[in-house]
Amino acid sequence: MPEDLYDVFDSLDLDLIYASAESPDEEPNKYLLERLSDELNRPELPEQVSWFHFTRTLPGNEFTEGLLPLGKVLPQIWKLLIDTAPSAEIARELQSMQKNGVSDFQYNLKAPDSFHWGPFAYLVPAIALHSQSLSQHDYLGMPEIVEDICNGLNESAGFQLFDHFRELLKPCIVKFVNNAHDRGQDTLETACAYLYGCRKREGPSSSWITCFDAGGETISASAIASVRFLTSL
Repeated sequence: MPEDLYDVFDSLDLDLIYASAESPDEEPNKYLLERLSDELNRPELPEQVSWFHFTRTLPGNEFTEGLLPLGKVLPQIWKLLIDTAPSAEIARELQSMQKNGVSDFQYNLKAPDSFHWGPFAYLVPAIALHSQSLSQHDYLGMPEIVEDICNGLNESAGFQLFDHFRELLKPCIVKFVNNAHDRGQDTLETACAYLYGCRKREGPSSSWITCFDAGGETISASAIASVRFLTSL
């Protein structure tokens, strides 16, 4: 089966196909899956799909509570930042911000609205190492909400703590599994695009991006397959 798959990929050049005057109406990922289905049997949807959550957290965090949505984990984040602040003065400033509000638009957009709570994840883990070139937030560099709090602290009190917390927290990828039938077609399309790109020795592209959103619900610890800390970032 892999050789048959490679034969189909080798017969295609999506760049040339979509540069032609008779380019397909379908998006490239959908077109690629349709071509595979025409040449081979249509890939069957697996029972489960693995997703990858990128973050930066304390070393040794085993996520025993699962992956919590922002609304549930935010009090823990505030406690962590306050407890590990580099001075008592900064700790008091953070306590004041937690109580009285953060001078940052992004924080105030996300914190009260469950639409932004996730937890979020990607299908292709390689995205984590190419976030800038793919116009994605660098979650391994810093969780968005921690960056928002740091920006608010700098705005209101002039303290710059991004580097302090970046040094304290370590990059981590959490792999978990989810029912594939919740996200069927687009996961197959993205998986095909990923395999095609690897076969063609192309770097990560936007065609590799599809995301999971837990919609403000906890991803249980039993769904977590692995927690991997990275040492080179």
